[in-house]
Amino acid sequence: MSQTDYRDAQIVALAARVRELEEREIRSEGRFHALIQSLDVGIVVQGPKTEILLCNPKALELLGLSENQLRGLSSFDPNWNILTEDGRPFAPEDRPVAQAIKTKRPVQDVVIGVQPRQHSHRVWLLVNAVPQLDESGGIVQVVATFTNITAYRHAAELIREKERHIAELATPLVPLGHGVVLLPLLGTVDAERVGRMIEVMLDGVVARRARIVMLDITGVTTMDSQLAVGIVKAAQAVRLLGARLWLTGVRGQVAQELVRLDADLSSITTRATLAQAIGEALRAS
Repeated sequence: MSQTDYRDAQIVALAARVRELEEREIRSEGRFHALIQSLDVGIVVQGPKTEILLCNPKALELLGLSENQLRGLSSFDPNWNILTEDGRPFAPEDRPVAQAIKTKRPVQDVVIGVQPRQHSHRVWLLVNAVPQLDESGGIVQVVATFTNITAYRHAAELIREKERHIAELATPLVPLGHGVVLLPLLGTVDAERVGRMIEVMLDGVVARRARIVMLDITGVTTMDSQLAVGIVKAAQAVRLLGARLWLTGVRGQVAQELVRLDADLSSITTRATLAQAIGEALRAS
């Protein structure tokens, strides 16, 4: 074989290898495209300026847009109606893709609320944004994934509402007569219940123009310094509103804690039993 024939054969082989690699890349891209099209997670690929380059059907469904409407938009588009997890407007520069481009690091587990155009309700999404860099460290694109957590968020809100309702039942305020209210505590009292106790007392003093607030701790099963401090704070708080705290059901452990705290007890009236306190308070009122 002459040198020319050998060179021509090499060129033909190289061209065949290039075609093989191109076909393999096309097949790979096709498989990747088929994969993202079938996922039940929204996927959006955005360029270095947050412009949208590629998306899958689930992303279109979650965002409430057609592919033509979505392609070319960016995270900075003024028409996006996006809220943060706590319901505030989500500043464009703070959104996940913009932050991934700025920091060149993945941004994970960010909750956003979007308002799809065809829906009357807001959809809540969990967003992850992963930047892809070139050899020089520049941004090539950002792959963002969207998971619909609307049902989970609604369930969490329902649970919180139930917890608030249970807390109200666990800290009831009972009106006994003109200017007299009773708050009986039962079970274990932690820091959250102490805060709730003071809040209920203050609301009751204002709403019912109470002058006597009776706090009965006969049914409290666990006594600690948190409760003792809470009692002193409650007495001081209601006194500022012109009322006085009557404490009943005091046992030795609470008395010891109150003494140990060296607290000012001048704003607290104590009675041995709830029945005795109710009788005196109603006569006084």
